[in-house]
Amino acid sequence: METMKQASRRAPLVLSRRKKVAFALVATTFFATFAYAAWCIGWSWSAYRYVKDQKRGWRGNVHQADALLGYTSIPGSVGQQTFAIGPDLPIHYDEHGFRVPPERATSSSAAGPAILTLGCSFTFGDSCPAEETFAYRLEEQLQGHVLNAGKCSYGLAQMVLLARDLIPRHKPEIVVAQYSPWLLDRSMSCYLPAYYGVIPGPYFAESDGELHIAPPVFAWDARDFGNYRETPKSLKDFCAFAAGSSIPLRIHDDLGRTATLVRQILGVTPVPCRDRDRVVAAGYGELLSLCQAARAQLVIVVLGSDCERVELPAYLAEMGVPVARPHDKLIDDLPQPDEESYRRAYANWRGDPPRMVDTHPNATAHAVIAQAIADAVHSTSAVQSAAREPADTTR
Repeated sequence: METMKQASRRAPLVLSRRKKVAFALVATTFFATFAYAAWCIGWSWSAYRYVKDQKRGWRGNVHQADALLGYTSIPGSVGQQTFAIGPDLPIHYDEHGFRVPPERATSSSAAGPAILTLGCSFTFGDSCPAEETFAYRLEEQLQGHVLNAGKCSYGLAQMVLLARDLIPRHKPEIVVAQYSPWLLDRSMSCYLPAYYGVIPGPYFAESDGELHIAPPVFAWDARDFGNYRETPKSLKDFCAFAAGSSIPLRIHDDLGRTATLVRQILGVTPVPCRDRDRVVAAGYGELLSLCQAARAQLVIVVLGSDCERVELPAYLAEMGVPVARPHDKLIDDLPQPDEESYRRAYANWRGDPPRMVDTHPNATAHAVIAQAIADAVHSTSAVQSAAREPADTTR
């Protein structure tokens, strides 16, 4: 009897194959969930520190998800851009969603011909008051009124989509279209740069040998972290931030990106075009066609972000439209053409002693940009006027 008991105690536990598979799946799921939860908490901590220390971002409900553009402004809204040093910068959008100075938030001025500006944060005027941006400096120099459609993180795809709507509707006399290399990068990717998480945006994709603009692959989660910029740091505050804001955002973005990858592998969702030359021709070519149909003058403004000169694509050089190159002048005006000198002269600084809070063009740079655009427009107008004058047949 004792021998039988010992034998039964030593008998190995035999699991069926189904139970082994189920156990492996449970264990794998547990460890994967634990690892993902730890990663989300770590990411939340990084975002929390950025919100508390850098404070760079937005305050107020001024932007919303958009099925065509990825995100867009809320017409008639008022908010602020926030910084690590100094006061918030008021941001006003008019009834059409254009950025305007505060005095135009309720009543827009329509004196003179319309000047439509298309581009990213450089055109929007990130970190600058609206009246100091090159868009509004053009009003006095070109005797018109500006429709500033530039938006932070936008790319060439958004510029084309906006032009399709705004040019026929507002009938501008001049359309100023920004060219910067990153505008192409953003239009050759499914996602736009953002302070936190991702913003899905439109992009150029190929279909039947032709390029078209594909819509955002999923909806942007317009979650606002602004409420946590001024609250005291604490474990309780972080837990509320992580549970109520950052982790839901992270899960939303990760699920969206994973689903997008699967759909692209299956061929349901088109992948972005990787040919920069084709994207330039498709995007700026359509801008030119829209302007020609509306009898508007297209002007290309070449902008860079550092002391490296921007190479103009051959297609743009051969379009036969005015090209303003203020970035070259910004570099030429430096006492020493290096990165430190460029940032010192053209970035945004605050505090005492001054500290750089943002690398976008400051008011000084915007003045140079506006002058270069105005010179390009005036030069083209002079050439066109001379071409229209009758030839002198008395000689």
